[in-house]
Amino acid sequence: MPFSIHQLGPADLQYAQELIALFQTAFEEDAAPLPPANYLHTLLARPDFHAFVALNQNQVLGGVTAYELPMFQRPVSEMFLYDIAVAEPQRARGVAAALIEALKALCRQRGIESLFVGTETDNVPALRLYKATGGVADEHIAWFNYSV
Repeated sequence: MPFSIHQLGPADLQYAQELIALFQTAFEEDAAPLPPANYLHTLLARPDFHAFVALNQNQVLGGVTAYELPMFQRPVSEMFLYDIAVAEPQRARGVAAALIEALKALCRQRGIESLFVGTETDNVPALRLYKATGGVADEHIAWFNYSV
């Protein structure tokens, strides 16, 4: 199935809502109420938040979200790939790889040299995707999560 990649902006509320629903399904989360439209509009207008969707005939097949993080010790930013998912019937068709390539292209455009992502060590499909798209695992970093 052919698809195109579209970067979301403040006018793309419908696509953003569809992407949130796709994330909830893909991550097996309970369906929560969607954020208010004004919240999504504000988030999509931020220069440090980035979202891309893969579309086929205006249907969201997958998407990725990322946050641009300004560094403290040097005047550079790094990109944190926060979420990526593809609808079940569209998996293994290059959609996720195309979304990552779009994010990498944005990084190059913005002069960002570091893009990073975390995943569970037993998430074999994610590990395979990140390696296939040029990601290199750092065996010396452990991520910790806090409930606050």
